Amino acid sequence: MAPQEITLRTLVVDYMNDLSSSGIPIEQEFDIKFVGRAVGASRRPINRTAVLANLESILEKEAQAGHFFKSGEGRFVLQAPLLSTYHPHHHPPLPPPPTSSQPSFILSPAP
Repeated sequence: MAPQEITLRTLVVDYMNDLSSSGIPIEQEFDIKFVGRAVGASRRPINRTAVLANLESILEKEAQAGHFFKSGEGRFVLQAPLLSTYHPHHHPPLPPPPTSSQPSFILSPAP
């Protein structure tokens, strides 16, 4: 079984789920500070120092990939999964994996 790809979206969704299960109301719109808190609070095996040092560029790449939607200056929302109206279980094709010449925004496990 292939390891799950961990992205900032994964960490933000985890953090939102943790907050809501604790009874803390969450906003649909968030900023980079919220994403940073999600990285810091994550229980997943990531290199927090490297992610936080490059948070702005990683967030920008994930927004370009459709993981987040810019809702305003410095504000983001989670991009809802796109489903076909013709068939409710049809998912859009995944983008091709990045070539070795392109930097990946997939977070690496902590060393």
